[in-house]
Amino acid sequence: MFEVQLISAEDIIKFCDTWYLTKNFHQACKAIGRHREYVETAIERQESFRTALVRVQERAVDDIEATIIDRAANGWQEEVFFKGECVGSKTVYSPTLALKVLQVKR
Repeated sequence: MFEVQLISAEDIIKFCDTWYLTKNFHQACKAIGRHREYVETAIERQESFRTALVRVQERAVDDIEATIIDRAANGWQEEVFFKGECVGSKTVYSPTLALKVLQVKR
């Protein structure tokens, strides 16, 4: 077993920024030069690290929610192909997505 030292505030910020941008725990660990198990143990033991990670995860969920609401309201673009070539695009809407958003929000 290895001894886990406190992760510095600078590394906590770097870890959280990397996780937010990549949504990838492994990449965030790599950014601060620590193995996954080391970081998991540090998160368990270090309140400030845990708090920072919860905040960045909440921010990521807020971003996802905003994207879902935008897609429900405005649709999204999909390419249109004819004879194997892209000839344009169309806006696609999802009534199911809109209904789910309303169910959650109301």
